Amino acid sequence: MTGADLGALLAQHDYRSIAIELLERETDRGAVDTAALANSPEYALHDHPEVELEYTLTPAPGCSVFGVYRHRPGAKAVILVHPSLTDMRDNFTILHEYGHHAQRQYPDWVDLRYQLSSRAGDLVEELVSDAFAAEALLPADKAMLFRLDSAESLRDYYAHSRASRAAIAMRSITLSNSTTAFVVAVIDLDGRVYFARSSDDGLFAPARGLAQPALAALASDALRSETQSVRGPVVGGLLTTTGLTRNDLVAELALDPTAPYAFVVLRSENTYGHQPRWAVEVVDCGNISCGIEFEARSSPGQCRACTTFRCPECGSCDCSQRKASYCPDCTLEYTAAEAADPRRHECPW
Repeated sequence: MTGADLGALLAQHDYRSIAIELLERETDRGAVDTAALANSPEYALHDHPEVELEYTLTPAPGCSVFGVYRHRPGAKAVILVHPSLTDMRDNFTILHEYGHHAQRQYPDWVDLRYQLSSRAGDLVEELVSDAFAAEALLPADKAMLFRLDSAESLRDYYAHSRASRAAIAMRSITLSNSTTAFVVAVIDLDGRVYFARSSDDGLFAPARGLAQPALAALASDALRSETQSVRGPVVGGLLTTTGLTRNDLVAELALDPTAPYAFVVLRSENTYGHQPRWAVEVVDCGNISCGIEFEARSSPGQCRACTTFRCPECGSCDCSQRKASYCPDCTLEYTAAEAADPRRHECPW
């Protein structure tokens, strides 16, 4: 063990060092070969005396990755994984969920975690599990060859690693020595957030699953760029789940050439002595027979197809205003990003 003071680390929000201590403790107690976890988490957990691994087609709500950890008193704990399209993503998911298991094994950490409020404790547990997975997967010496607060460098790091995009994003938070706060996110080309973390509690990370039209616009600009990357203001602001937007952010965005995703790094446009600018998002109803204006925070939610907020009165979005386009080969409708660049579409058959 490193002999770290977990209480002091928690007070400093040093989740990486907490994860390192937990990894050391897992190695010492011999429950799992932590070195093997980096190469094949599924193999390393095979016949584990405390945990069994199962796969499910139902994604887990709330967790930052596509899995869930279930503690069962008197029986083996279960790690349920919702399979993705890549082993790299699944590896991060398995290790994240095993991080939840590791946190339950040490009374001194359990006492600290449950002294927090329910909401704060859940958040800390998620952050430590993210850091646990990143530490197990990605050697620090290799990570430090890259600038970890640059979207283009994160893209390069991903290209030279067998880790998932989420693991790369988390590693940038835990290892970067940047003196300014930043958020790193992984999005699809419609701006929908798949993973996001902030290096500082004062700069919020956008929620998973929430579509960000401003980031989709930047992704569209990057598609037309020779470098497949772009830098600029987040025009229209970054949305929260409450419908508020933060309007003082700048972004770096770099497209992943292997799949329709992008790495994004967000910062405040003014670093020092600056109060964030928040605004209430006002939306026009897409239904011409209704046509009201409403605040986004009163909406029942975003439409997954067009990503606009549904009207609280009639339930309409902007789908009726958008002319659909279809793939000539598989006949499926293009997403907004695919319509802008059909080369990004992948036929399922």
